[in-house]
Amino acid sequence: MGPVFCRSPLGLTLIGLFTMKRSFFFWGLLASALVLHGCKGGAEVSNAVTITGHLGGAGISGATVTVGSRSATSDSNGDYSLSIPEAAFSSEMVFSSTGGSYVDEASGETVTLGAASGLSAYVPANSLSASATVVNLNSGTTVVYLGAQKMVEYHAANGHAHTLDDTFTDVSGYFNTAFGYTPDFTVKAVSAASTPASTDTDAQKLEGLREAVFGQLAKDLLGTSSSKMDLLVALGSDLGDGTLDGLGESSALSVGGTTVPTTVQNKWENSFMTYLGGNTNKSALTNDKIGALPFAKKATTSNYLVTYTAGSMAAMQGLTTFELAVTDLSGNAVSGTSVSLTPFMYMSSMTHASPQDGCTLKSGSTNTFTCKVYYLMAGGSGMGYWKLSAKVSKSGATDETAVFYPAVGMAMGDTVRVYLQDPNRYTTATEKRYIFIFKDSATTSSFGVFLNTKESMMSWPTLKTGTAYTAYASGASTTYTPSTITVEYSKDKTTWSAMTSASNNGHYTASGLGLTSGTSTTLYVRVKFDSDTVYATTDGGASSTAYGTFTVTPSSM
Repeated sequence: MGPVFCRSPLGLTLIGLFTMKRSFFFWGLLASALVLHGCKGGAEVSNAVTITGHLGGAGISGATVTVGSRSATSDSNGDYSLSIPEAAFSSEMVFSSTGGSYVDEASGETVTLGAASGLSAYVPANSLSASATVVNLNSGTTVVYLGAQKMVEYHAANGHAHTLDDTFTDVSGYFNTAFGYTPDFTVKAVSAASTPASTDTDAQKLEGLREAVFGQLAKDLLGTSSSKMDLLVALGSDLGDGTLDGLGESSALSVGGTTVPTTVQNKWENSFMTYLGGNTNKSALTNDKIGALPFAKKATTSNYLVTYTAGSMAAMQGLTTFELAVTDLSGNAVSGTSVSLTPFMYMSSMTHASPQDGCTLKSGSTNTFTCKVYYLMAGGSGMGYWKLSAKVSKSGATDETAVFYPAVGMAMGDTVRVYLQDPNRYTTATEKRYIFIFKDSATTSSFGVFLNTKESMMSWPTLKTGTAYTAYASGASTTYTPSTITVEYSKDKTTWSAMTSASNNGHYTASGLGLTSGTSTTLYVRVKFDSDTVYATTDGGASSTAYGTFTVTPSSM
């Protein structure tokens, strides 16, 4: 690491080197005594700057906070302050806490830490200055630091020399992939188990919520939140090889005799949702304020491991195609199962489902299914999160459900869906029936769409003939069953041609289009039922625009 300098009439004189030692890489500030008493020969000492910070979420009180040979004790709120020579800021530093006690947000129990147990944060060179004087320690900063340290050890064992500064950047990226965010030591967490103050920011509340989730994860995996610090050490070792998978450079990790599961990423997501929806969560953060979830691709039930594999495109608004493979917990294929989907969007103040076309067994496979969901909207910060439940059924066995939290992106480029309303029919006393038209495909010769309708915010069935749908007529609830559904397309809004459905499954196709590959074009689609003379319109008004507009870029296949 970098040197400590003392100012003298002769300029900057090297008086010591930072060193790395133990699991916390305490940097040895050999100048500490000189900062207190001055350099030999009457040299002037560099200015000292007071660094402040907070430990954890609810706060660890009575902990010893150490950076080099400097230390301080955290107060009853978990806050600390200590002075560091300004010249030291040009080198990387490690802040660590040991001992003390705190009230765990997930369990409410008071946890007393041992002399070798606590939090840490790695601070890259030049991150601090006379005006940047905050270093908070939390679970995220601890896992990244320990992971970076472990990666240095892994490299050394394989004959490669890497510095902590090298691996810190890598592991920060791995952490983001694993947990959906990057730890920030400048953000002071506030306890998620306490009502936030009016001055607390959403960033502080979210940091506190995440801190509580790590306690919830310890409770869910290990049976007690008091083992959280030990779990953080294991998670650091796990990330040290670049992937959060319960393995430390190929060997299984354990905490107190409990093996860390290979699906620990999905377990963290589940713990996040458990705490978010629990009574101890006082953060007041709505679903659109919780940031992005990592989207673990492996989820377990009591007897199954379900693995999600993305299609040619990642999950996004509109049609998303993916595969689900069902195995036992040892990874052996399980045949004779079926999979059904339930996608739900959790927004700040409401929840809704989304259309889907189910899962069908992939050709040539006994346990892998091709699935299709038509997402109504994107998820993420400012919007909310998607929960995708995959129910596995097998004759003679109890149904089991694996849960995923897909990161659904915004649609880019082509129109992925439009909606119309039927001027002639109501689903409630005030709402005319919605017809959603999703783009399935667009090639130079064909254009395909998928039709759904809204029964309620929780029900978006495929639109088919011979199926009874809810209706409202003559002041009473009833049903309506279409005998025919007419779907037509046009290139110019004047000449209309039929789109056909081969098996009354909601999918309609137009052929013989003669479009140019890679060139954007506009197509129009309209829909009506039975003998209606008025097509569905953009707002349900009988005289409004009676078609939906798609901008598509055809592919050659």
